[in-house]
Amino acid sequence: MYLQCTKKVLDRLSIDKADYADAAGCEDFENGFYTWYVNLVDLGRKKALVCMNRKTLYPVILYGVKAKDFSRLGDRVREAIRVTLERECIKEDIIDEYLDNGGEALFAKTSDRSTVSYMNKICEELPFFIDKIDEKSLYQPVLSKRLANRVYRMKNATNYLDISNEMFFKSLCEMRGIPAEAWNEIISVKKYQLKIRLCLDKYNIWRRVQVPNYFSFGQLHEVIQEVFGWFNYHGYEFSVESELRIVNTEDADFADYAGFLKSEGIRAVSDSEITIEDVFEKADRCTYVYDFGDFWEHEIIKEKTVTDNVNAPVLTERKGERPPEDVGGEGGFEHYMHVISKPSHPEYEDTIEWTEEQREPERGIEDINRSMRWL
Repeated sequence: MYLQCTKKVLDRLSIDKADYADAAGCEDFENGFYTWYVNLVDLGRKKALVCMNRKTLYPVILYGVKAKDFSRLGDRVREAIRVTLERECIKEDIIDEYLDNGGEALFAKTSDRSTVSYMNKICEELPFFIDKIDEKSLYQPVLSKRLANRVYRMKNATNYLDISNEMFFKSLCEMRGIPAEAWNEIISVKKYQLKIRLCLDKYNIWRRVQVPNYFSFGQLHEVIQEVFGWFNYHGYEFSVESELRIVNTEDADFADYAGFLKSEGIRAVSDSEITIEDVFEKADRCTYVYDFGDFWEHEIIKEKTVTDNVNAPVLTERKGERPPEDVGGEGGFEHYMHVISKPSHPEYEDTIEWTEEQREPERGIEDINRSMRWL
């Protein structure tokens, strides 16, 4: 495996220039599929390594890199690739074959300006995704997956299909002699099928989704926002029976709230530190509240587990349009429904105009599923 490094990285390696690999050989080795461009950037108070596959532009991120990591940089990058592909749910034997084919890491200078340009753009994007960083790990598969979407949007704003992770998967298929269009066959992911029902007695509003088992409850929150078309303006929390609250620890009032819950004998856990498998292996339901003012309560029921080859949440069925955002809770929604059912009502025109900005966006299931590939 070739690691073509920027000067920032090479300066930290104890390698004599005479031992650098030939840059031309890096490009020729399976058309760059086993070659990664590597750059070092400051991200907050820590340093991050941005690695980008030469052939597909697929990014892999390491965060919190220390001086000792540069003495084993080849091993660190290889492990980052493994962890990232595992999170993509690529079958283990295929990951092993890729890393075996790549072989021991050899270092070289960067040579292709175009690849450097895209790598630099990803470096510029990093600060906007800092909330996706796992502070406890050197390897950042969630962040890497998010950034995979950005590469191809920057390369071709009209091309939403040939995104860099799918291009990498297609190349893995070529490595295995599998048709590129069958790239989903190299993925295997356990999912929970969940029915999420908005708790309104007079209305039947629900969504059925299949969500990867490793998703955090923070990611499940994002799924619910997407499939109901909520605007993510407000606070939220999950409740599991009476003894557990799963909350957003980025909330400024989290510490005080957690202290209050503890005094009531209730455990509070960060939504980034607990997965849906942690809960649904034991429980078959939980609740989710969005917007503590309007208090939209959702019941989440585990229906079954499935094995799938799409490593993303998938909306399979839905019924009913959610209430408009900020309508005033269940009482406000009843008043809203009364007004819009009577064109002669004095509030009718103003309400209809207001609703255009607050109602659930009109999107097909395919569009929603496309947007959820990056959660």
